[in-house]
Amino acid sequence: MPSSEFPISLSFSIELDSVELAEQAYLALLPEFSEAISARSTAQISKNESELVLDIQAKDLIASRAAVNSLIKLVTLTLEIL
Repeated sequence: MPSSEFPISLSFSIELDSVELAEQAYLALLPEFSEAISARSTAQISKNESELVLDIQAKDLIASRAAVNSLIKLVTLTLEIL
């Protein structure tokens, strides 16, 4: 089976209703980004006004898909709670 390992970098942003909500979500999510998502992927979060920006680096396509799915679930849950 051929190797599917090649580096993947993804960046996506989530526009929220207000700067205050973005700040609350950012502060709530920040501790989750202090460690690598897995041995094959890492992610960073930043905030720009009312927008959250997620940057993901993964060693391969499968790890990137898993990281995106995990982060979307985490952000969705955080926003439901807030």
